[in-house]
Amino acid sequence: MQTGTRKIQTAFRLDEGLVGRLKLRARRENKSLNRIVEEQLERLAPAEPQWPKIKFPIERDKFFENWQLPPIPPEDIETDERLAYILSK
Repeated sequence: MQTGTRKIQTAFRLDEGLVGRLKLRARRENKSLNRIVEEQLERLAPAEPQWPKIKFPIERDKFFENWQLPPIPPEDIETDERLAYILSK
């Protein structure tokens, strides 16, 4: 595993039982849950020299630079509470 690399925060929805087993393993190995998950993901996708370097934040694609969503009709907002909630933020 590479050390000294920049970390980004992300979120996953995982099975409750799986998370419990991972926490137990982390406790037994005196490691953080994050470290256990990161080690397993490194095994799944090891760094390879030919892979392109990805810099964060990822630059926006020039094609979509001026692209905008069409306006949302007010009746759609009134009938969809999730959409109303998101747009109220």
